[in-house]
Amino acid sequence: MTKKTGEFFMPRMSKEILDTGDIFPHSTFSKVGGGSFSLPDDLGEDWGVFLIYRGHWWPYCKQQLSAFAKATKLKDEGVKIFALSVDNEEDAQKTVDECGLDYPLGFGASHEEVSNLTGCFYEEKRQIIHGTGYVIKPDGTIAVGVYSTGPIGRLVWQDVLYMIQFWKKQAQK
Repeated sequence: MTKKTGEFFMPRMSKEILDTGDIFPHSTFSKVGGGSFSLPDDLGEDWGVFLIYRGHWWPYCKQQLSAFAKATKLKDEGVKIFALSVDNEEDAQKTVDECGLDYPLGFGASHEEVSNLTGCFYEEKRQIIHGTGYVIKPDGTIAVGVYSTGPIGRLVWQDVLYMIQFWKKQAQK
């Protein structure tokens, strides 16, 4: 049921969420600077993080993206990072520049198509995707998905690092 006063911010989703153990759906996204990236294919045999963010204008998004860019411990662990938004290429390039991103940043995503693919929440009126993050195992399955229905609630790199280190230790036993 939609409340009249809350329609602007009512989160919506197109399908069920991706859950732990699900295979991340094969998908390809246009990348800032040219070309594209494909998930989970571009992970190869590595762990990955896929961050879906609202846009260049949202401070929490920029904070998260910047933190992952500075997370050298994730890189040392061999974790590949990817991000995506509905931003046009010019605005996405601003995000790369402002946040010092050194990982592939996708742009021009359709909020409804990404929701159909992943189950992430979005706002129809502003045509944005709410912050969503996935940790993807080397076999292409979801280790964890974090879904926000609003402006906050996101993966943080420290949690990702510790979780991946834990999984790797368990695999060695």
